[in-house]
Amino acid sequence: MSLDTTAVPFKHPRVMGTLICKDPPIILGGMNGRAHDYPLNSASLDAFIGHERPMYYFFCPQWSFTNAAYLKTAVDALTDRMKRFPQHTYTILVNDPIDLPTVRAALPGVGVHVWNTNCTADPAAFSGPPVEAIEPEYDALYNARYSPYKRIELAAKVERLCLISRGWNTSQVGALRALVPNAYIPNIGENDQPRVLVPKEIASIAARSRCGLMLSGIEGQTRAIMEYLLCGLPVVTTPNYGGRDRFLTPSNSLFAGPDPMSVAATVRMVPEIGFDRHEIRAEALRAMEKEKRLLVQIVNSVIEAKGERTVRLEELRLPHKTSSEPNRLSYYFTELGYELPPPEAFVSATLAEAV
Repeated sequence: MSLDTTAVPFKHPRVMGTLICKDPPIILGGMNGRAHDYPLNSASLDAFIGHERPMYYFFCPQWSFTNAAYLKTAVDALTDRMKRFPQHTYTILVNDPIDLPTVRAALPGVGVHVWNTNCTADPAAFSGPPVEAIEPEYDALYNARYSPYKRIELAAKVERLCLISRGWNTSQVGALRALVPNAYIPNIGENDQPRVLVPKEIASIAARSRCGLMLSGIEGQTRAIMEYLLCGLPVVTTPNYGGRDRFLTPSNSLFAGPDPMSVAATVRMVPEIGFDRHEIRAEALRAMEKEKRLLVQIVNSVIEAKGERTVRLEELRLPHKTSSEPNRLSYYFTELGYELPPPEAFVSATLAEAV
């Protein structure tokens, strides 16, 4: 089967990874931090890694290594892979420079570099601001899953708030609303059922908002932050660990203290500053391109040292929003003659659902 054969791919929410180059074989995947649930995603399954042809695995952490449990899980999992499958080369791409010394000390046999997967967001999916300025309907937009680490309650004092939230069920709607009683939550559907908003809907809401919020104290690269920037939204953020600040500058963001009054006060400052929303998107696009070229430099420094040919950015099939394309991995490993997990190990999905 050809690598690019059109087919309905299979996807497992914890088995992610994209074959971004076939020759040499380079895999970009995640590290989910769950010790008993594919902590290295696709590389956690022997069927995806137990082959003789040397592969180049580049892992993108989904959390901050300042969390001791997350660090231990990554170290234990990767140490096992390196011992059992020494033919491959493993590299970690941390989101936050603060993680460099910690990870290098914990895994001296692994290359560690700073690189942020947010540069793979899809600019076409999250269109820029309106050509003509419009009066914002919302003072702030917060796109955050329903989870304590997102600290949704810090937005409670924002006067006109739109909250896009996921990760909840009907029984939790009351608790979600209680966090931000005055917020409009567009993905609460009929009979309080969750409703998924497609990127076009999110971009439309962003166009009617003054700024985007980022209020967690620790997490990973945070996809929503690049969606804000691509929509031309300035970002109001709290201090944090995990690397989401990589694309933030004084021309596209403001920092607020981690309390509701400070967040609301900082949101009120946004119209006074007069951010250039078109420049925010343009700056984001330039930063994304620079980050993609950094990936090429890192990849080439690793593979060239192993005697492989160098690659160009145009050759790499980078996934949008770090979406998984495990079907490409399966096609490739099938070509090599390796047995893969049974179909029931995966959840069927269309490419549209995977991005």
